[in-house]
Amino acid sequence: PGTTAVIIGWVGREIVCNMISGVVLHLTQPFAQGDWISLTDEDIDGWVQDVGSFYTKVVQWDKRPIYVPNGKLMSLNVQNNSRMTHRRIKYDLKLRLQDIPKIS
Repeated sequence: PGTTAVIIGWVGREIVCNMISGVVLHLTQPFAQGDWISLTDEDIDGWVQDVGSFYTKVVQWDKRPIYVPNGKLMSLNVQNNSRMTHRRIKYDLKLRLQDIPKIS
């Protein structure tokens, strides 16, 4: 009886953690369905397709779905790229030193 209680408690802890994290995600809404997010710790980048009670489905750029448990999602750094107000495009422009006077 002691071993099964420990196993049920351990499995139940994960389920309760994911369920509570799902409620917190629905209340705080750091991202919504259709947002482009990046999970910096796990190197996951894609579009949120579904926010469920236990997991969040993120579809990457190559159309591969990733199911992230909400308990794990609450402990990761989530960057919501869809809510950026300003965007910067970084591009290296190759110029010769002789061409600089022609620009200004």
